[in-house]
Amino acid sequence: MEVNDASAETSNALTIDLSGLENATTTITGGAGADKIYGSAGDDYIKVDDKDTEVKGGDGTDTVEITKAADFTDDGDVFETIEKIVMKDTLTLNASQLDGVTNIDGGGKALTIKGTDSGDTIDLKSITF
Repeated sequence: MEVNDASAETSNALTIDLSGLENATTTITGGAGADKIYGSAGDDYIKVDDKDTEVKGGDGTDTVEITKAADFTDDGDVFETIEKIVMKDTLTLNASQLDGVTNIDGGGKALTIKGTDSGDTIDLKSITF
């Protein structure tokens, strides 16, 4: 199943919620606004840009594709239950935003991981690049 945000050419924010779908494999594409995207209980492939504010993968093995250079460090925990990140452009995250991520496909793009002022330890041993 493929779901595309109809507001792709406008700055309207939209909530896409597929959390009620069971055993679905979906591709979800957010639009130009500050979207909130909730994946299904199956394997989801979710395309996000720099404006999206919340992305929850749900059950299954879920992938987020970064379609536009993004800095999510001021957005708290943008990603939840996401196992893989595919970078089509540069990405900046806080260390805590990598919880649950086991694979990052950098695509030759820059990944910046920021800590906080509290002396963080950034442990990447469980992530495959």
